Amino acid sequence: MKYVLLHTNGENCQLFRLKKEGTFQIWTKENLEKYGFTPEHSPYYTVLHFDNTPLEYTQTPKSLKQRLNTFKARLYPINDFLS
Repeated sequence: MKYVLLHTNGENCQLFRLKKEGTFQIWTKENLEKYGFTPEHSPYYTVLHFDNTPLEYTQTPKSLKQRLNTFKARLYPINDFLS
């Protein structure tokens, strides 16, 4: 994984490049609380480190919106955003 698209149910999308390709960390709820977050849904969370500047992209895939579960991760090729 090289990129992360952050959005709210397909709206307000921002594309970011990960600082290091394919890397992430698993943090506990307690670890996140030390940094000021208030996790509520799980004892463990995936933490991704990405550049703070969003990348420009030309389009958003039409199938991005979720109906039942907005927390479900889906993988898309970067070409879906640049073509």
